[in-house]
Amino acid sequence: MLYHYLVVGDFNSHSQSWGYDHIEKRGKEVENWQDDHKLNLINKLEDQPTFYSIRWRTTSTPDLAFCTDDIDGQITREVREQLGGSVHRPVLLTSPVNQLCLDGIIRRLTGPYTAN
Repeated sequence: MLYHYLVVGDFNSHSQSWGYDHIEKRGKEVENWQDDHKLNLINKLEDQPTFYSIRWRTTSTPDLAFCTDDIDGQITREVREQLGGSVHRPVLLTSPVNQLCLDGIIRRLTGPYTAN
């Protein structure tokens, strides 16, 4: 089993789980995929929308972040200010670096390897 991983992206799907008022086929597929892989949604319903439709003048949240159970609750998600005219707002994910990244690096560096 894999531990400590994130899956992030523009999923272009609608579900009440991430702030839409309805669920559609792709939203159900993403929810099924999330369940099949035992992933947790990092997005919170109160988070700011990440997408602005110029055509429809509406906002939504197609940009989702999922994580494994072992790091759920340790990832902070923050929607930032729009940059350079993009219709998507950047999303900052932060975590305790020593737990998610450095543990594996330190194990490799302090393992049975010797420096030449």
